[in-house]
Amino acid sequence: MAASCQLLVDGYNIIGAWASLKTARDRHSLEVARNQLIEILINHSAVQGWVTDVVFDAQHQSQPTRALSHTDLLHVHFTDKSQTADSYIEFLCAEHKRQQRRTRLIVATDDHLIRLMATGSGAEWFSSERLWQDVRRTQAQARFRDRHREPPRPRVGQCLRPEVQAWLNQRRKSP
Repeated sequence: MAASCQLLVDGYNIIGAWASLKTARDRHSLEVARNQLIEILINHSAVQGWVTDVVFDAQHQSQPTRALSHTDLLHVHFTDKSQTADSYIEFLCAEHKRQQRRTRLIVATDDHLIRLMATGSGAEWFSSERLWQDVRRTQAQARFRDRHREPPRPRVGQCLRPEVQAWLNQRRKSP
């Protein structure tokens, strides 16, 4: 089943915009904030069924370009030292347009230039606030589903009195 939507997230831009992530960055480390964002987006992607690509500049990394697949739906990209997240997102938007993909492409950032470039290439734009609202709505949907999920039905053996279960076990073991 192909995803009907691809979400591109400007990672450090979102970390700087969401209060909880900014606090995690300032109190602990950038890595902690990155991991929190990734965890939030893993859950969001799973509930929405969206392929999500989170893009981070490599300036805060010691390793060269790399892409990590956290799940089938969530991928994290660190750019080359000489490449910005902005240029990488621009490249992905241009590829999406060039290949004339039918999937919906959303770029999440508060960066004005990325917003203009993304919408100019036919992508949709989510502000950091819009993405946060979407994440919150998705979390509420997941909690509602979990609360209203039917408990698993008991197996037949679990419904039997203990002495009947013992008798059946004895019969099963005897030749």
